[in-house]
Amino acid sequence: MKTSSKSSYSRCAQKICAHYKASGRHELPWRNGSPYQVLVSELMLQQTQVSRVTPKFRLWMERYPTLASLSNTTLEEVLTLWKGLGYQRRAKAIFMIAKNNTIIPNTVDSLLTLPGVGRYTASAIMAFAYDTYTPLLETNVRTVLAVELGLDTDTSTEEEKHRAVTDLYKLTALSPKDFYYALMDYGSFLKQKGFSHTSTRRQSAYKGSFRQLRSRVLFALVEKKALPDDPRVGEALVVLEKEGFIKRPAKSESNNSYSYTLA
Repeated sequence: MKTSSKSSYSRCAQKICAHYKASGRHELPWRNGSPYQVLVSELMLQQTQVSRVTPKFRLWMERYPTLASLSNTTLEEVLTLWKGLGYQRRAKAIFMIAKNNTIIPNTVDSLLTLPGVGRYTASAIMAFAYDTYTPLLETNVRTVLAVELGLDTDTSTEEEKHRAVTDLYKLTALSPKDFYYALMDYGSFLKQKGFSHTSTRRQSAYKGSFRQLRSRVLFALVEKKALPDDPRVGEALVVLEKEGFIKRPAKSESNNSYSYTLA
């Protein structure tokens, strides 16, 4: 931390704590949840808005309240419930975790062995499920670093950003879990006010994209409906087969699209 920035860090820590106490999103249904609930919420929240995730998360927990209950269902049922969230690989990842684990691991290294779990998600699970501190970054955190501390989150190194987060944490006297809740809530508040970190990268349009077609093909098979009339359907089927979503009957040598079934 630069000497000239110490007061900025102190003010930022105070703002984070004050906002969390007065306006924190304490009502979010996965907060203070079990490790399983935290895992599901973190995978659902990847590239998806909180407002879209909240009703799906509640429905998911009504249907599959534990890893054991999820392990006893089918991929078809999981995908049907997931419909509308997009990025179906996340649903399959949660399903495969339930099939192969009776508990959610409690170390970063063991979490990283799970499908769909990268460094950020592993660190988030450690914070929110096990109240263990490790530096983590996401869009709300980056917004706080940029707006309150003047840190250019596009050009600064990961080490610099992690150091900034750690310096803030040390000034708050909050537990790791509450610190990250507070930090992300404050970042969300800043974004609602029109602030952002400096990144201008945008994802390509979804409508008409191959991603959309892939999703339409997958759910046509899930719902046993006709496949879309699109020349890219064959390519989409190949991709879905490689991803482990679908398979052809073992004895079928046909290239007929309708011979595919869920894996």
